[in-house]
Amino acid sequence: MKNNNEILIDRLGRFNHTRIGPRVGDYLFIPSLDPRIPEYTRFTHDWNDHIQTGGSPGGSYYLTEAGRLSYSGSLDPGIDKMHLICTGQYKRGDVWFFDSDIPGAGRGVTFASEMVIYTTWNNADISGLHHLNCPYYLTVLDAQAHIQTCGYWYTITKNGTSHTAFKTQRELCEWMSITDLYLTRPLANLGNLSGQTLSYTPTEIDPARR
Repeated sequence: MKNNNEILIDRLGRFNHTRIGPRVGDYLFIPSLDPRIPEYTRFTHDWNDHIQTGGSPGGSYYLTEAGRLSYSGSLDPGIDKMHLICTGQYKRGDVWFFDSDIPGAGRGVTFASEMVIYTTWNNADISGLHHLNCPYYLTVLDAQAHIQTCGYWYTITKNGTSHTAFKTQRELCEWMSITDLYLTRPLANLGNLSGQTLSYTPTEIDPARR
């Protein structure tokens, strides 16, 4: 039976010596002016000249026998590798494989390993880094959905999951004021189905907060 520490050392050795440049599992650091926006994301899939992002610090990264990391979870569009700079710094990130290299349900063992931190050049295109976006989405319901949702006119999701709902614009505005969130375009009239991503920063169009 294989020893887990030996497996880890062997696979991490391959991981650290067979790849050049940013790798799946490494970190990308983007300074944030808002504490609600994560400053770190992990690389999730490598397309040679382009690398996808979206991995959380504790995301599911399987360490293969070949010394590669395979990520399981949602993926952002990512970034061109030409826009990345290696900082020379490291941050611990979880990796896992099967206990004693024997596959089976519940047999995963997790270890923290040092991952390289990258950042971007000034003026780099970071539009594909969705972790920088506000995760709240507002929907103004139409009459049919209003009835089906027990009288709510406004629903809020966070990262695609139901979060809260409001029956009046006043309730919505009070919640946005407390959570310091902003509209990105004017609210649609009740009965007209509409949606928009909310913002962490004030916008020129923000009638709900006036």
